[in-house]
Amino acid sequence: MAPNAFHADVLPDLIELREDGLTLAEIAETMNDRNQFQRNGKPWNAVQVSRVLAKVLTLRHPAGYGDALHLKNSGTPGFEQRRSRVD
Repeated sequence: MAPNAFHADVLPDLIELREDGLTLAEIAETMNDRNQFQRNGKPWNAVQVSRVLAKVLTLRHPAGYGDALHLKNSGTPGFEQRRSRVD
């Protein structure tokens, strides 16, 4: 399963913002400020950003899926870190 065409369009921005050190919530806010909404037209939120990034990392590194989960809710207040699924 490959990322859809929409994700291919927004993915470089999501990855760049994450590499710049923004939290998932900050990435969502930035994307919304840029009027780059989700494919359904709704504003981004931290959960959706994490799902898109996790999906791409899973596709790139399926054996290291658990290691990629550190992105899930990382830096988002009120969320706990998820345990690795590759134990």
